[in-house]
Amino acid sequence: MEIYWEKTDITQYCQVAECVYHERADGESDTLEIKFGKAASWHRWAPEMDDRVRVKSDGVDTGSLFLNTIIAEGNYYRIIATSLRAKACRKTWTSYKALTFQKLLEVSAAEAGMEARIHGRSDIITYPYIEREGESAAGFMARVCRMEGMRLKCSAGKMQAIDISYAQSRDPMTRITMNAEDLSRTWERRLNAKWSAVNIRTPEARGRASDTDAAGAPEEYIGGLACADNGAAKRWAAGILLDHNRKAEKIRIEGDLNARMTVMERVDIEGGTEADGEWIVDEAEHDLKNKKSRITLARVIKTIQ
Repeated sequence: MEIYWEKTDITQYCQVAECVYHERADGESDTLEIKFGKAASWHRWAPEMDDRVRVKSDGVDTGSLFLNTIIAEGNYYRIIATSLRAKACRKTWTSYKALTFQKLLEVSAAEAGMEARIHGRSDIITYPYIEREGESAAGFMARVCRMEGMRLKCSAGKMQAIDISYAQSRDPMTRITMNAEDLSRTWERRLNAKWSAVNIRTPEARGRASDTDAAGAPEEYIGGLACADNGAAKRWAAGILLDHNRKAEKIRIEGDLNARMTVMERVDIEGGTEADGEWIVDEAEHDLKNKKSRITLARVIKTIQ
């Protein structure tokens, strides 16, 4: 394990009791939690808010994260570093006019001190008017991404919008065999959690999207969105429906440390059960001290139209 503080290798000065890296999408910050022994020795580094922290171990590289919290625990210090700087937590009300999705992401990323990246989407989306409703920059962009059928990932200095359809269409990063006797892998399927359709209705626009795999489930009706045309209303209905129905089915896997299991990677499940098929990594937690990974997968959905 290598630990860097403000780009200086401090590994030899650290007595690491715990080290867990949690990778997320949907606008939430990646987090790194380290518990250091020899607290008096470590504290000579005079840590300050937003100091850069980076850990490399067994193929996992957290990238630069920013010090957020320090907790004294006897002769230990527990620190929490996040992929978002402290200033990125600022919440505000504002509105944007005639901006493209690309520009909206760039403005939000700049406020958080990050770079902007879009993966899998090249069409130009322009918003005549859109409001940021008392949200942080990342929270606002996460909401916009959900409506557009995307996921927002904030990590290693980048605010990345990843198109879910693009992620679902990629070749699988790995194949995993899963059977009913394997207690390290659990499959959760909430049969009544899906919507069959989403209907968006505003004074200016109407839009509807349906999931052919959820026929017979309730439909959802949504108003109050600043949606000015029918095309955008249908696009947002599809994005909201995809975001909601993905949450109905999850697989959780615990096992040896696997650096390849990163958020939005494709995985195939096989083993002759109803869980067989295509999945996407939704969250990844890597215990770098004990060399274990805990992964949450969401089912691939290609039945929304």
